[in-house]
Amino acid sequence: PITPIITLVDTFRKLHPDAKSVGTGGGFEGRADGKKMDYVFVQPNAEVISAKLIRTERGGRYPSDHSPVSAEVRLIKDQTLEAESSGPSCLPVMILAVYICILLFAN
Repeated sequence: PITPIITLVDTFRKLHPDAKSVGTGGGFEGRADGKKMDYVFVQPNAEVISAKLIRTERGGRYPSDHSPVSAEVRLIKDQTLEAESSGPSCLPVMILAVYICILLFAN
């Protein structure tokens, strides 16, 4: 069987198509001047509720050499893929290069 090609879009660009300074490879310095290289991808019909680039720092220190990205989405079942699938229905969503950082700071 032929697997259908799934089109994906960047959640951040869906909500903020003209945003500037969106680089996510800040090299532990929080820079935003480079390329955006971290994404949350969804199908075009997904409702993007929020999408953020997280630039949390403490005392000028950053937890990663990349700025984490986050998105809140409402997924829509794709009837086309369900009809073409011979197996159980599923919601194909791909999330690539998503960094989840939990920062714990002592008071």
